[in-house]
Amino acid sequence: MIQYEKGSTLIIVLMIVLMITIIGTLAIRQSISSLKLVSNNQMQTLLLQNSDAALMAFQDPAFRPHITATNGIVGFFRNENHREAELVFCFSGAEPFQLSNASYRLNSSSFLNMATGGGACNNDSVSGGRSAVVTQVYIKRETDDVSVPFADLARGTESLGAKTENNIRLRVYVVSVMKGLLFDPNKTLFLGSTDTKQGCLTKSIDNDGTNEVADCLKNNEESLLYNMQVAEYRFLSDFEPSGS
Repeated sequence: MIQYEKGSTLIIVLMIVLMITIIGTLAIRQSISSLKLVSNNQMQTLLLQNSDAALMAFQDPAFRPHITATNGIVGFFRNENHREAELVFCFSGAEPFQLSNASYRLNSSSFLNMATGGGACNNDSVSGGRSAVVTQVYIKRETDDVSVPFADLARGTESLGAKTENNIRLRVYVVSVMKGLLFDPNKTLFLGSTDTKQGCLTKSIDNDGTNEVADCLKNNEESLLYNMQVAEYRFLSDFEPSGS
């Protein structure tokens, strides 16, 4: 007797295998997406922590002598010849805000080192003990007039009957970049270039109101991961009036 097999069992098995394959593929893709999301969140947190660490160090009383001294950052900007200057520090080492560790830009297209061995970050710089991250600090003097009367005068003085000295305001920009993911970090971040999308950390943070650093980081073809924070500090000399 001749029997004809219709193969329905084989078709059902193949359909089950296909469904398992589809479900497995979707699960893998979901896992990869979740891993990328978690990794991106971890890197952004790391960049934020590095930027916060630089700002906290700038406010640390231990570094105050390097910042407020006559031969420090405030003294540098009190010199009217440096009114439009731009200081840059690489946030690394035990004393990151010594003026000798800085570079500066003043009517030039590149940074000049204040001393040998100082200056902006390079490809070998390590910030916060993490070789994959580099943090650079830019400091500019705020020259715009404030809207609050007497905001830039020392407290306890009289502007008409006493000799006063206007206090200065400094704007601090902190830029942290994940250089460990870059194909060529030297070209992308540290080598000066006329290309607006290369050599991002060698550009000006405030060139007539244009943040060239931010524009470069945002438009670079490597889709950089970075964090930028801005804080303003007013350096006051308090002369408390004596009691009668």
